[in-house]
Amino acid sequence: DIDSYTIYYVFNYNDETYYTPVTKYINNQNQDKVKIIMNELSSSLIYESNLMSYLDTNVKLLDYELTDNVIKLNFNDLLFP
Repeated sequence: DIDSYTIYYVFNYNDETYYTPVTKYINNQNQDKVKIIMNELSSSLIYESNLMSYLDTNVKLLDYELTDNVIKLNFNDLLFP
């Protein structure tokens, strides 16, 4: 009963930007996967110090809507400084 999801972090090297996949595993199928991913992206706790997230730690997901395999995300005003 383990579920996995992949989050892409940003890695800058020699003035180039790379997207680095990091796979996370959860064993609770009842957890909201979108919220888990958003919390990971906005977390300041990244396992590798050279990886960065595009989301600031103050950015919060207010709600979301999933329709026909498309996710519409609604963030607080801190998404764009």
